[in-house]
Amino acid sequence: MRFLAFDGLRGLFSLLVVLAHVPAATVLRQSGLSATGDTLVDLFFVFSGFVIVAGYEKRLLDGYGTGRFLVERLGRIYPIHFVMLMVFIVTEIAFATVLGSLGQQGRVPFEGDKAVEAIFTHLTLTHAWNVHEMPTWNFPTWSLSTEWAAYIVFAIALLVLRRHFLVFAVAGIAFSVFVLVTVAPEGMKSYHDYGVFRSILGFSAGAIAYRAFEVLNGREAFSSLPKPVFTVLEITGLAGLFGLQVILGATDFAVALPLVFTLLMVVFAYGKGHVSDLMCSRLLVYFGTISLSIYVVHVWIIMRAGNVVALTERLTGLDLVTYVAEGDARHLELTLSPLAANLFALAILATVVLVSHFTYRYVELPGQALFRRWAKRRPAVGGELGRVTAATL
Repeated sequence: MRFLAFDGLRGLFSLLVVLAHVPAATVLRQSGLSATGDTLVDLFFVFSGFVIVAGYEKRLLDGYGTGRFLVERLGRIYPIHFVMLMVFIVTEIAFATVLGSLGQQGRVPFEGDKAVEAIFTHLTLTHAWNVHEMPTWNFPTWSLSTEWAAYIVFAIALLVLRRHFLVFAVAGIAFSVFVLVTVAPEGMKSYHDYGVFRSILGFSAGAIAYRAFEVLNGREAFSSLPKPVFTVLEITGLAGLFGLQVILGATDFAVALPLVFTLLMVVFAYGKGHVSDLMCSRLLVYFGTISLSIYVVHVWIIMRAGNVVALTERLTGLDLVTYVAEGDARHLELTLSPLAANLFALAILATVVLVSHFTYRYVELPGQALFRRWAKRRPAVGGELGRVTAATL
């Protein structure tokens, strides 16, 4: 089952994440909505939980094979992650040798967030399992690392609990909220350290959202609501999505956001409102299709664009960049006028989409096909066991 409106939403939100990371005085930043970029990642976790449970729960219970599931999911996220990690490493080598100090912002190559040891945790997708003191290399991929952890936990929970999987989802939410509120220093702003619990929280909320959708979808009173009613629900849900992120984003109550997102999932799963029609447009659906590439490649492109602006400043003497201290590191901020900043952001966005089109076609699709072939070679070890266990419950 494919939820086209989800693809459109994912595409739209991936573009917003890119714009939120552009280090300039854009409209998005000046409005204060750029802070929602990080919180949108939690919505992606909810998407993932909803779609994975919808697509895999029954198949896994029928003996699809836990190993096969994990290999297929790894094939979804690993190829583009691996390729972009190699791009980051080659870029770091270039800065350490040929390009000298350009773009190094006063740091030593292959240290700090580009430490050599972090390469190995990125290769194993464990770099956001609380093993580093800071986000490393291609920092947005912390969410891929934590999502990989959620896949593993989901597969184990389904293997053990079988048709009582919903118990895991509730427990996952409760335990994750406890850790994020009482243990994690940054709460819902956790990334490389306690980000795994953000992922499990969102994934579990998405699983519950799918179960709620199943129940409601079987009741004609809700599924037969007229289009205008669904449209109002969709608009209200999106307004609540951004409004609550602004209100709760910096508080401990931000842990409630993934639970609120479940309501949005249920409404858009029907795809019956006018907003859903817009989200189902070919362009937004395509953005959703390439959204993983958009998410993984955009930071490298933003960084290289920043290098170009910094070089332009050196050559012309214009005041174009400044460096802002952030802990032990510094990050580049562009001192462009609002008009130039917004044009720069749109150029970045267009470049990211163009590059993502090709990485999706020549990296993601071949990589997924390769991993699917590997997955099919795995015997469905849990197949007969699963049917026997299910028969006894």
